[in-house]
Amino acid sequence: MNCMQQYADLIRAFQLYISQQGLKGKWMSTDRQNYEYFLQLASAKTLPKPQSTLPVQQKNTTTTARTPIVPTSVPLHSLTPPVQAPLPQEIAQQAPVTKLIKTSTPAKASAEESIKKPELAIEVKSSPKDVLHQKQIALEIAPPSTPTDFTEMRTFFKEKLPNVVLTETIADDNEAKALALRWKAPPAEIVILSFSDHAPEKAFLTNLSFTLNQCFGSAKLISAAKIEEEKGWDQLLKTKNLRLVIASHNSLHALPELMKFYHEEATGKHKLGRTQLFLLSDLSLYMQQPSLKASLWRALVQQVSSLDKGRALDNHDKI
Repeated sequence: MNCMQQYADLIRAFQLYISQQGLKGKWMSTDRQNYEYFLQLASAKTLPKPQSTLPVQQKNTTTTARTPIVPTSVPLHSLTPPVQAPLPQEIAQQAPVTKLIKTSTPAKASAEESIKKPELAIEVKSSPKDVLHQKQIALEIAPPSTPTDFTEMRTFFKEKLPNVVLTETIADDNEAKALALRWKAPPAEIVILSFSDHAPEKAFLTNLSFTLNQCFGSAKLISAAKIEEEKGWDQLLKTKNLRLVIASHNSLHALPELMKFYHEEATGKHKLGRTQLFLLSDLSLYMQQPSLKASLWRALVQQVSSLDKGRALDNHDKI
């Protein structure tokens, strides 16, 4: 419905309202525009009514009867069970090896659909078990290494460092192993210090150590020069079971590190730290006068009287 049709309907409705209310011949207030319009309308009674260019659509008020819905019963045996989705484990077991499957749309007769669509590549994932079976791990053994050539290094040391001595063999570590395992050996109660490698003197001290070991349980012959070089007097003298140190009087003063621990008490006893020290005369005197060995043994027995001395007095002839 256009504007002219609406306007014509409004005028007719207004005229109908005026005729019903009986307002003919009476005055009423209006604006100028409406006044001029109605004046022209009254002067030209033969003026045709405005026609609508569009047909008026009438609403279809007829109602159609609704058909009743009758429920139908379906037997249970005719129903198909729902399809269950497969489990992830079943998918992994049934999954094929990874392949690229090309799919293309079928050709159609029409010209518009004859255009080929791009081919799609669908990747089907395979299970980890299948991938492990497909992979073949090849282990390659490395070739044996060639010996290193030290010719250039030897030449360099000879030219630049002629004072450095190069050895081809690995140094012996027996001495280091003995020092490392020294703590496992039981500590000796009596220690005899050896100051010389002279064969007669060393044999005398070895026999003395053997006799003391048999009579008093624990005695050991130790190289004094070696302990002096290692500065190990403090560690030796702090040994828990050490009771007596035997050393030559003449050789004792030749070791400055050892003399730091030496002191003489007012009673005339000699000590190294807190350990009793028994001083021997010159070892050559015992070689020249074997009778001195008996007096030496009696003095040692008296010195170690706190130890077991059951057979000590009968063993002086073994020195």
